[in-house]
Amino acid sequence: MKTEIENRRDRKMPDSTIEHIYNSALTAANYLGMESGLHILNQAFVNLSDVRDEKIEQLKKELAK
Repeated sequence: MKTEIENRRDRKMPDSTIEHIYNSALTAANYLGMESGLHILNQAFVNLSDVRDEKIEQLKKELAK
């Protein structure tokens, strides 16, 4: 029997929510600096390391343009 925390960990975040968080991080990074954007991504995807790493790389590439 899974605990409530294990059940929460197994849930997947909807793609629309992931994109919304990424866009918020991108906006923060543009206005306040890279650290702000990274902080948002790290906090939002604390249990989704694969998504977090992908979005951090995406943010870095976008800001490097």
